[in-house]
Amino acid sequence: MAWYCDVAPGDPLHGPYHENEYGFPLSDEARLLERLALEIFQAGLSWEIVLKKRPTTATAFEGFEVDRVAAYGERSEERRVGKGCRSRWSPY
Repeated sequence: MAWYCDVAPGDPLHGPYHENEYGFPLSDEARLLERLALEIFQAGLSWEIVLKKRPTTATAFEGFEVDRVAAYGERSEERRVGKGCRSRWSPY
């Protein structure tokens, strides 16, 4: 059993993620984009920080709507930063 499987159950943040998402295959584009973004932002950070910042990340990526994110340009980036979607650990 993985270390995460030992510590996640019962934790208010990790528990729901572990029980409903961790290790489950994804096929929905938006969910795949979300997982990719979270995994990328996890580099060098704890998974707990990533899960805590998940709502901000979803806001920055407009709910992970793939077609909208694919159409981003400089103006879209400026608007997101202006809306307060930027966090200290995210480029958005």
